[in-house]
Amino acid sequence: MSRADPQLEFELPTWGGARKGAGRKPDGPKARVSHAARPRITSAIPAHVTIKLRRGLWNLRTTKPFAMVLDQIRAASSEKLRITHYSVQHDHLHLIVEAQHARALSTGIQGLSVRIAYHINRLMRRTGSVMKDRFHARLLRTPREVKNALVYLINNGRKHLEQIGRNVLLRWLDPCASVAALGEWCPNLVLQDAAAPPVVKAQSWVLRLGFTKAGHIRLPEICKA
Repeated sequence: MSRADPQLEFELPTWGGARKGAGRKPDGPKARVSHAARPRITSAIPAHVTIKLRRGLWNLRTTKPFAMVLDQIRAASSEKLRITHYSVQHDHLHLIVEAQHARALSTGIQGLSVRIAYHINRLMRRTGSVMKDRFHARLLRTPREVKNALVYLINNGRKHLEQIGRNVLLRWLDPCASVAALGEWCPNLVLQDAAAPPVVKAQSWVLRLGFTKAGHIRLPEICKA
């Protein structure tokens, strides 16, 4: 992936100016998501969003948590925040989204995170914090950046399985990623009996048609055959 844009943070009111020790404390020895100024967001520029959960929770790729996450992705999409692709890993999610503006992105992803946290706690019959930190978002300004992000999402499951020493078949495609949503990005992809993922169609030029500038996704890029 190319160098990240400045990270996004929520819009919160402030009072009395800066003071020593003020502000949200990091979850751990240091903050994982920068508090740098927010880049300008419009519906024409999609974003790659990452949401991380704390360790020790149920694996999101198992049956009940995964079904729950898909339900929440479906419910979170709206005219202001459109979720077009996803990759669900054991303790984090990758999304590609289109947002009308920064506020829509922040409130939409916050809402999705809150619902996932509520339902994880309900499934596990527990209480307490679920999310590891605020979400991370990187803008995808060019066809090349969009293509790279799509390939990254599809391959993320393979990467994590190989990191823990699992043997992955060459032709394996991640069932917990929205492979079926690639559409024209990967015209040679044939999926039999694949359920339609709970995502919406892209509206931005760069995510809907701009792929012609970066080229199609070739099968060897997403399955190692």
